[in-house]
Amino acid sequence: MTRYILLRVVSAAVVMLGLVTVVFLGNNFVGDPVAMLTDREIDSPEQIEALREQMGYNRPLLARYAEWLGDVATGDLGNSLFNNRPVVTVLTERLPATLILTVSAVLVTLLVSVPLALWGAYHTGKWQDTLVATFGTAFMAVPGFWLAIALIFVFAARLGWVESSGYGQPQHLILPTLALAATSTGYATQVLQSSLRTEFRQQYAAVARAKGLSEWRIAMRHVLPNGALILVTQAGFMLIGLLNGTVLIETIFAWPGIGQVALSAVSSRDLPVLMGSVIYVGFLVTIGALIVDLLYVWLDPRVALT
Repeated sequence: MTRYILLRVVSAAVVMLGLVTVVFLGNNFVGDPVAMLTDREIDSPEQIEALREQMGYNRPLLARYAEWLGDVATGDLGNSLFNNRPVVTVLTERLPATLILTVSAVLVTLLVSVPLALWGAYHTGKWQDTLVATFGTAFMAVPGFWLAIALIFVFAARLGWVESSGYGQPQHLILPTLALAATSTGYATQVLQSSLRTEFRQQYAAVARAKGLSEWRIAMRHVLPNGALILVTQAGFMLIGLLNGTVLIETIFAWPGIGQVALSAVSSRDLPVLMGSVIYVGFLVTIGALIVDLLYVWLDPRVALT
């Protein structure tokens, strides 16, 4: 068990090192970073060269890479070119909003997908099974941006039940959460329904029926705990999808999270904030995947032996 945990921690560290390296190389090899930050029609070559020296781009690549690794390791991602504030401070201020939105979407995903998948799997081969499978496919196929706009049009603009933007009140969270959770809900429903169908046909379920246990008890105490393990294995992929979706959803609903900051950094050419956003989100995904791995081995210790 200890060896497995250490291997997973080392793997997570290697992934983060790779991400930090890719961000550094992307910043240095995809065009001229200094030229991207200046207006060649206004700034003279002398001003551009002075900015390049100020930002350290005239130093050897390996020296800059070593300094970059040291800064990231100590939590120094530089300062924003827009307001000269530390990038870590800018992103940390927006982190709670992104976490609230992501956790809310995860809760909605579980509250909707688990009952639906269980209902559909229990009625395997019947219309309920087909209905749930169709629901999962439909929600996986609906583009997030289209659903977000449709939710705003129907529930905010036409009906006026909720507000289309804002932050700080529970009603502000409803539409962004529904838009963000749609794809993951469809995916989780399909995966869990397929797993539960298999579990309902297992021998232990037949033995439980022979002993006189009710179908409800068999489903809740035996089938669901075994079938739901598939969600743990897929949780890392769903987390990646949710965090990727926050960029678009936060922008549409003016939700003040990291995704909105990253998109603003692109439009304002604020490279330190953009690079920091990629590293921040990558760190969240890596930690989330590590937690999922450790949770899975805790639920099924046999994994650590393979």
